[in-house]
Amino acid sequence: MTMDPILEAKEVCQYFGGVHAVEGLSLQVHSGEIYGIIGPNGSGKSTFFNALTGIYRPSSGRFILDGKDITGLEPHVIVRHGITRTFQNLRTFASMTVLENVIIGQHVQQKVGLVDALFRTPRFSAEEKACRERALETLNLVGLSALVDHLASEMSYGQQKRLEMARVLAGGARVLLLDEPTAGIPFADATELMKLIRRIRDERGTTIIVIEHSMQVMTALADRMMAMDRGRKIAEGIPKDVLQDPAVIVAYLGEE
Repeated sequence: MTMDPILEAKEVCQYFGGVHAVEGLSLQVHSGEIYGIIGPNGSGKSTFFNALTGIYRPSSGRFILDGKDITGLEPHVIVRHGITRTFQNLRTFASMTVLENVIIGQHVQQKVGLVDALFRTPRFSAEEKACRERALETLNLVGLSALVDHLASEMSYGQQKRLEMARVLAGGARVLLLDEPTAGIPFADATELMKLIRRIRDERGTTIIVIEHSMQVMTALADRMMAMDRGRKIAEGIPKDVLQDPAVIVAYLGEE
C-alpha cells in the first residue's frame, strides 16, 4: 500500500435546515487502503457517503479525488471517475440473472451510443463482448461464477451481498464504498465476506471505505478507521487505538 492520498475530504459540512448532519469533516484515504468509518446511529456516516457520491451536494467543503475537485458532481459522473458504492438495503435486480445484474452495472462506463445499440454495429458488439468478459471475471472474483444463470431472487442474502459488490466492481471501481456490508448475515458469512474485501484490495488494488456497526468486523478488517459522533470526527487511527479513545467510549456507552 502506498501512502499517497487517493481521496480527500476537506472541511465537509452537510446541513439540512438547522440539522448539522456532517460538520467540518476532513480526512485522507490512501491508495490501496481499507479505511473504516464507525459511529452510533445518526452520527453522519451514511450522510457522508451520500455527499461524497453526489446524492447530496455538500453545504460547504470539498472532495478531492487524485488531485481533482469532484465536489457536487452528479452521481453518474462520480461513478465514471471511479467511485462506486453499495447500500445498506440491497439493490439487485431480482428478475434478472446474476450475469445480467453485473453487466448492467457497467452501462454507465460504456462509450457506445444509441445508434450503435439500435443497429448492433461492430463497435457495439465488441463492447458488449468486453462487458460480458469483465462480468464473468468479476463474478469469479467474488465466488459466484457457478451461479451466472440464476435469478438474483433465487440467491441467499449473503450471495446477493456479493452480487451487489460484483456489480459495482465491474463498473470500474477505483474507490469502493461499502455501507454495512456484513449487516444481516451470519458471522461465518461475514468472515468470508471480510476475506473477499481484502482479496479485492490485494488483487485489484482497489481502495475501500467501509461503514460498519460491528466492531469485531472493523477491528479485523480496517487498516485505519475514523469514529464519528454528531456529524464530527472524534477519533482516527488504527482500530485498536480508536476503540480505546475516551471520546469513542463516551459516544457509544455514554458518560458514567
